[in-house]
Amino acid sequence: MFSPVTRVVLGVLAVTAALCVVVVVLSRKGMLGWLDRADQPWARNAVAIVGSLAPLAAFVMIITVTVQQGLATARPVGESAAPVRISPPDRGDAVPAPDPEPTPTPTAEPSVESVAVSVTALAGCSVQASGSVLVTGAEATVTYRILVNGVQTGPTRSVTGTGRLYLQSVTADSSRAGRVTYQVLSPNAVSGTRTWAAATGCQTGTTTSAPASPAFTLGQPSVSPSTFAGDCATASFTLNGTVTVTSPPGGLTLTYAVLVNQVQLATTSGNFPVGTTPISASFTLPAGTESGVVSVRFSAGSQSSPVAELELNCQSSPPPPEPT
Repeated sequence: MFSPVTRVVLGVLAVTAALCVVVVVLSRKGMLGWLDRADQPWARNAVAIVGSLAPLAAFVMIITVTVQQGLATARPVGESAAPVRISPPDRGDAVPAPDPEPTPTPTAEPSVESVAVSVTALAGCSVQASGSVLVTGAEATVTYRILVNGVQTGPTRSVTGTGRLYLQSVTADSSRAGRVTYQVLSPNAVSGTRTWAAATGCQTGTTTSAPASPAFTLGQPSVSPSTFAGDCATASFTLNGTVTVTSPPGGLTLTYAVLVNQVQLATTSGNFPVGTTPISASFTLPAGTESGVVSVRFSAGSQSSPVAELELNCQSSPPPPEPT
């Protein structure tokens, strides 16, 4: 409770007070004869001093003990109080909180980073264009189209995958300078273009003309008779016209036919010299021809003559009379 220094001080004071009491008591009982001599004033003064030291020592002891007890019970300034532990209330069998779910790692969006285009010359006057794309992120369906000289070639195409994907190749005419563009439409818009120069010898090459076709024309025809009334199924007609040949010098052989309302009838062949030659052909009407105006003309090869009109009034023949 007391520090060592305080204990020493209290011990000294206690011994001093005890000695003072003993001296005073003995002097009062006459046991200390050398202090009772009246002719010795110092002796009386010594006894008085010793007698006063005893209560003083006792007073000092009381003060020292009181102060020490106060210091022992008081907490020094700045000293923190001991922490107080507060126990949580008993909640019984509490269910532990579930572990937080892991946050999913976001997947990178697919993207076409670049388009590579190459052009390779082929034999003759043509080139082959090829393309590829670099897809990053997730797998993607790449939709694209190919344009040659600004015009789309073929349908819109697509390819699926990731990384380096190769696109469809196309061929183009290299007789003149041109360009090819691979245009990506999705998942994002990007394109690549490559040009080429006209191939040597193609742009100025000599072409061989095909032989000229024999020249001829078919003149305006006429049909005889131009009008008819009667049984059209048995009637016979004649179509007259002309053929004018301009080449070759030796003339040509023609096969011509009669057309009635776009129905081709029998054909006729003949040799025709250079110049104008009359032609004629007899014909009967196709089955089922009805009354009205029909068109009749000559046809030879890819040419046709102008149209001649035939007016018909078809009448069925009367049945033969019954025998009497």
